[in-house]
Amino acid sequence: MESPAAKKRQAFSVSRFARIFGALLLAAPALALAQDFTYSTNDGAITITGVNGTNGELTIPGTLAGLPVTRIGDWAFFNHPELTRVTLPDGLLELGNYCFDACSNLASVTLPDSVRSLGDAAFGDCASLTNLDLGHGVTRIGDRAFHFCTGLGDATIPDSVTDLGDHAFSDCTNLTRLTLGNHLARIRKSTFASCYLLPHVTVPDSVIDIGSYAFMYCISLTNAVIGSGVTNLGDYAFHCCTYLTAVQLPDRLTRIGSHAFSCCHKLNRIQIPAQVSYIGSSAFASCYRLTEITFQGNVPPLASDVFDQVFNARVYYPAGNPGSGETIGVRPARPETTLTTNP
Repeated sequence: MESPAAKKRQAFSVSRFARIFGALLLAAPALALAQDFTYSTNDGAITITGVNGTNGELTIPGTLAGLPVTRIGDWAFFNHPELTRVTLPDGLLELGNYCFDACSNLASVTLPDSVRSLGDAAFGDCASLTNLDLGHGVTRIGDRAFHFCTGLGDATIPDSVTDLGDHAFSDCTNLTRLTLGNHLARIRKSTFASCYLLPHVTVPDSVIDIGSYAFMYCISLTNAVIGSGVTNLGDYAFHCCTYLTAVQLPDRLTRIGSHAFSCCHKLNRIQIPAQVSYIGSSAFASCYRLTEITFQGNVPPLASDVFDQVFNARVYYPAGNPGSGETIGVRPARPETTLTTNP
């Protein structure tokens, strides 16, 4: 038979073990934080490749296994509908392709200033995203980076960005405010296509090329100011911007692509800068309310359908313009000795 002293020692040992085990259980979430992330190492830095179990908020650590976290890998958090908020660490340099794609309930994203590159479809199909801060360091925003972010109402592209990818913000159907940074060089294919509620856009002077379909189906767009550096307007660039009433084309513009302004039903006048040497087929087709088309310089060769379905417009061109006559692009035309230039 055990003595009372032995029973007391045994109870003490059990109690002590319970306290230690309980403390370990309480500490488990903090200890598991590093273990929950899957990752790879490369040249002394960490790329996070995934996570084992998440709740509504995800905090990416600045270090793992004593090494800095510099990259979120491709597909790392693809299709995690449980995510509502992500916190990214200072020191992070790159977000990989599709890393947060299809996180349908993700509402808020803030990039630290250390991030330089945002991969293709990094936040595509994040339909609940309403709060976006791109920081001040990112230089590249990949193709479809925010495609179908239908909850996004405001997007500010920082001055650090030089390259906006194809479809980067296409189908952001609730985007009402857009600010483009002053170092952007190109707006690529379909970058802002089908942003149905966007009312106004100012393209900065740094941009040299507006790609095909760039603002196609921006049906609420009423005014577009195109910066002085643009030389090329791609095919269908402003196609079916049905409420566009005014657009200012820059003096350096040399090319207007096919269907660039077709179906802009409310556009009432347009000035073609003197350096334009190419205007594609149907460039102004179905601009029903167009009444005045002014060429500031020589009229380039035009297909007969450039002004197709434009019924009431008259074309003006400088007196002595070679190749011009009573009609231009089947529209009535007449020379003018004094023509105003873009304000």
